[in-house]
Amino acid sequence: MDIISFQKKGDFAAPYTDEDLEKWNNYKENQIIKAKVTGYQKQRSATHLGLLMACIKEVVDNTENENWSSRDRAKLSLKAMLGYVDTSASVVYQNRVIVKYRSFAFDSLKHMEACNLFERAYPILAGVIGVSVDELISEAKSKMLKHRKR
Repeated sequence: MDIISFQKKGDFAAPYTDEDLEKWNNYKENQIIKAKVTGYQKQRSATHLGLLMACIKEVVDNTENENWSSRDRAKLSLKAMLGYVDTSASVVYQNRVIVKYRSFAFDSLKHMEACNLFERAYPILAGVIGVSVDELISEAKSKMLKHRKR
C-alpha cells in the first residue's frame, strides 16, 4: 500500500510533493484506485514564529516607548492593537471590561490563521519604530542568522 499526499485543487487532487507524484505515476492510466482519505493542516514552523518574535525584539531594542519596553509588554501591546482577544475568557465585571488576550503559541493557532495574524502584525511593529515592513523583517532576519551562527 502506498501513502501519497495530495492537495485539493478545486474539484481535483494533485500530488503534493515530487515524491508523491512519482508514486502516483506508478499507477496506470484509467486504473481504478481505492483510497482512504484523511486531511491535515500544515503546522506552523519554528522559523515562522521566530521571525515574529525577532521583529518584536527589534522593536523593543529600538524604542523608548514604555508600552514596547520589554518583550512581554511589546507582545501585550501588539495583541491589544490587533484586537487579539480571547472572547471566551474576557468578561465585564462591575462596569469594567476584563480582557484576556490570546496566545501566539503553536497549539493556539493553525498555520493560515498565524500567517494572516502575523501579516497584520508586521506593519504595526514597523510603525512603532518608524521603518518599513521590509526593513524590519530584513533586520530581524539578519539578527536571527547571527544568533544561529554562534
